[in-house]
Amino acid sequence: MKATKKLRRWTLGAVAALMLGSCDILEQPVVNQVLDVEALSNGEQAIYAGRGLMNSLQGGGMYGQQYITMTGTLSDEMRHSGSFLENQQFDLNEVQANNFAIPGIYGSIFSVAYQANIMLERVPLIPADKITEDEITLVTGQAYFARGLAFLQGVSLWGDFCMPLTSDFDANLIITRSPKAEVLAQVIKDFQEAEKRLPAIARREDRVMPSSTAAKALLSRVYLMTGQYAEAERYATEVIALFDPLDKNSGGRYDYDFESLWVAENGTSNESIFEIAFSAIDGNSLAFFMERASAGGRYEFAPAPEILTLLRNKGGVRLGSSVRGSGTTAVVRKYRDIQNGADRVKVVRLAEMYLNRAEARAQLANRSGAVEDLLTVRRRAQASTLVSGTDDILQLIFEERAVEFAFEGHRWYDLQRSGTIGDVMGSVNPDTWQETDALLPIPERELQLNPGMIQNPGY
Repeated sequence: MKATKKLRRWTLGAVAALMLGSCDILEQPVVNQVLDVEALSNGEQAIYAGRGLMNSLQGGGMYGQQYITMTGTLSDEMRHSGSFLENQQFDLNEVQANNFAIPGIYGSIFSVAYQANIMLERVPLIPADKITEDEITLVTGQAYFARGLAFLQGVSLWGDFCMPLTSDFDANLIITRSPKAEVLAQVIKDFQEAEKRLPAIARREDRVMPSSTAAKALLSRVYLMTGQYAEAERYATEVIALFDPLDKNSGGRYDYDFESLWVAENGTSNESIFEIAFSAIDGNSLAFFMERASAGGRYEFAPAPEILTLLRNKGGVRLGSSVRGSGTTAVVRKYRDIQNGADRVKVVRLAEMYLNRAEARAQLANRSGAVEDLLTVRRRAQASTLVSGTDDILQLIFEERAVEFAFEGHRWYDLQRSGTIGDVMGSVNPDTWQETDALLPIPERELQLNPGMIQNPGY
């Protein structure tokens, strides 16, 4: 119990400190409290630290709310339906550097990275009689996975991004932004290290801890971002092979109940590859902010007209599972637990692997393979399987991604990667959209604290 309390104090201390800053990382008095030598002195505590690192992904600046709602309202997926002016800025693509919602996700990214760096530095130094090699391998794999995921979010939202690879206080005080290509290269390295260290997903195992399968899946995602389409196809294929056949009762078809994914305790579905678990003790606020006041929510965010149209036309069974109502009364349904916030957030799932592979194959001039993967997802959704020879296959794939992953945090990045962000958002917000809005501003406080910090263009 004593060790557990020390570890919890260490984890919470790191989170609190990082929420106050990012590239400047920590103020010295906090460092002395966080770096408690006894907090990581044996294998049991290292395992606890790994779990604590996963818990840090639950925060309001990460998958507990902002990662989903911020990217949703930046894109054509969600609209601001409440009264918080900082959220309205995202909806209009008029985000200011002093918007006080930005430091939440910005600081959370560095909180995860800092904790991961502590674990990567400290766990291998634990005496051999206090920890096993298997424990070292597992925990460092989790740290690489979490750091890669954090950096991936940062580079997707801000482009060039600070990339702390050490817990050294003085070095992190003056760290500057690294070019986007370098950050993505580091993300790939981190996921590759995680892939080597983590176990594969068991068939009926809960999916709330990182696995080599999840690392492969996220590598497929990153390789699409970097234009390495052969690698994106290869990793997606490896993940798909691990789930084939998905269910002997379905004859090996990609066939599962879409609605069942959105129940709070569903963590063993073969569709899920990695997800963030929440509970009544540490719940998220997604359902609260998306549900109407008459049902106990705030209704700060609602489905945008553009996604409602796509879901009605191409959603199939996904329509009723994703939204309720229509027009200005529509409500997001993927997050439903208003009272406890125990809805799980899907980070990566099997449908993405089929659509990642479809996109990679289309880019590699394998149209027939791309169409087959696209139709695999559509058949499961009971949506139209009609594709003509003149259809733009990449456009169809991105439309499919929009309806399949609605309100799961994909749309903003898909618009960036597809090169359509200007056309789409220029149509949604013709009076306010500028090309520089494709990246967020560096929080004003970071510019004040770090003289080497450079603001993004347009802010």
